[in-house]
Amino acid sequence: MEKPDYRINLERLLELFPGKAAINVKDVANVLGCDERRVRSSISRKRNPLPAVRLGGQYSISIPSFARWLSSSER
Repeated sequence: MEKPDYRINLERLLELFPGKAAINVKDVANVLGCDERRVRSSISRKRNPLPAVRLGGQYSISIPSFARWLSSSER
């Protein structure tokens, strides 16, 4: 079931990153207003981790997955 704010978050992210399907840790940190260490910590935590894929030594976060994570009440 889709979370209530998912569409709002998705639309905003697509406005911020036009033409991109995924963003990196630095982009996520800028959106959240925190440092990159906190984003990496959110990726590796056990409960409700930020969904990311490691590609060539860097993390990639899909925009729809990030929007869904933002919409969760357990962030």
